[in-house]
Amino acid sequence: MLSRIIDLYLPDTCALCQILIDKRQPHLCCTHCWSDLPWLDHQCRHCGLALPEPDPRMRPLVCGHCLTQPLTKGIAIVPLAYNDDTQRLVHELKLQNNLRAAEVLSVALATRIQATYGMRPRPQYIVPTPLTWRRRVIRGYNQTARLAFSLADKLSIPVHSMLSRRHGPSQHGRNRRAREALPLNTFYTRRQLPADTRHIALLDDVVTTGSTMRVMAHTMQSAGVRRIDIWAPCRAALQ
Repeated sequence: MLSRIIDLYLPDTCALCQILIDKRQPHLCCTHCWSDLPWLDHQCRHCGLALPEPDPRMRPLVCGHCLTQPLTKGIAIVPLAYNDDTQRLVHELKLQNNLRAAEVLSVALATRIQATYGMRPRPQYIVPTPLTWRRRVIRGYNQTARLAFSLADKLSIPVHSMLSRRHGPSQHGRNRRAREALPLNTFYTRRQLPADTRHIALLDDVVTTGSTMRVMAHTMQSAGVRRIDIWAPCRAALQ
């Protein structure tokens, strides 16, 4: 009853187009904007890269690069292409600490996660991509941690900030070659992993070349994690 009164006297607006919506939606978007997001359907199993519509006889889908050097031996879940509306949402989250943008992205990702795993075992922990301590102080928050805790509420999977990042150049604005040169010692584990940790999900806001995820996965494998899945709301097209 209370929610109906709130909807009547304090109607919500779409997080993208700002029109009034009659009833508050979990994803905070109007029906049109939600359905019009750049959803990805055919993707590489290991890195989330968008692929052409497949031959139904060829399953699972794997891109050419992951045939020989998979980004992860687990699965990648990345529901949206990184362009237009999704780029705006990520920027609002990253640069303005916009929690409504975080909610749109986390609902999109949680919806795909639930559909992908079904009844199969899910990761034991969500591990967000860390910032360097300097960037964390300057920005005041970690946008990927914001996504992680929002997902944790929806999926009942705990967040474990077990990774730290050594100071180095930001990946933002760097070309593909520079991104892929990320040193293997960029990340390190600053907390002891629980003894039963066998399966985790690494989380970032955008997968661009996959270099950050690859180096994080290497660090976690060295720490003894057997299966590493990759989660992100958005996947950029390779240039």
